[in-house]
Amino acid sequence: MMPVAANRHLDMRPTTLPPRAAARLAEIDHKLAELQAEKRQLDARRQAADRAVRTRQIAIVGGWLLAHDPQKFEQIKLLLTRPQDRAAFGLAPISDTSNPAVSNQNQEQFA
Repeated sequence: MMPVAANRHLDMRPTTLPPRAAARLAEIDHKLAELQAEKRQLDARRQAADRAVRTRQIAIVGGWLLAHDPQKFEQIKLLLTRPQDRAAFGLAPISDTSNPAVSNQNQEQFA
């Protein structure tokens, strides 16, 4: 049997901090929460800016393609398979996208 003193480090009772230390800990927790919120805001701003740049790049490339190679633009439109993408270009939805023959039809037209 172990002496009681040897089990002191296993005591799971919560320890109480002196009032000053407890107040400092609460202050640090509050500051940490503020910094985490600020980081989330900055991350969101950066992601929004990245999306804006990417959207602008896509618009520029699409505009260039439409102006300089309209035939290629028309061929690319035929490769669209998602109904919302096809609708954006005034194309009817593909009846069965799981059918490889339907997908191959569009790809053959592009080749």
